[in-house]
Amino acid sequence: MRFLYFNRFKMKIVKTILFYLIYTLLSISLSILQIHLEIGSRPNSKFAGSLHDFIIISIGTVLGLITAILFFIINHFGLKRKIKELWKMIAIQIITLVIISLIIHK
Repeated sequence: MRFLYFNRFKMKIVKTILFYLIYTLLSISLSILQIHLEIGSRPNSKFAGSLHDFIIISIGTVLGLITAILFFIINHFGLKRKIKELWKMIAIQIITLVIISLIIHK
């Protein structure tokens, strides 16, 4: 009986880690996209182009991680406890992530 409880516990931990990983990658991708849209197209110069890419990736990653941390705090203390339906919770989480990302970028 202990073995079954331990397996359920491990699966819950794995699901939580995957949840955080997916939403972190989504947050970073969304932030990189927003930085790319704000800065504009890539210049023709090789040096300026590589500097452009570096700025997009570095600033987008930092802002994405800040967005992810704020999202996890809001999700843990607010969304997870109030919403019980899975699909409704996922939709509200994605909308919340996009809104937090837009606020962080402004």
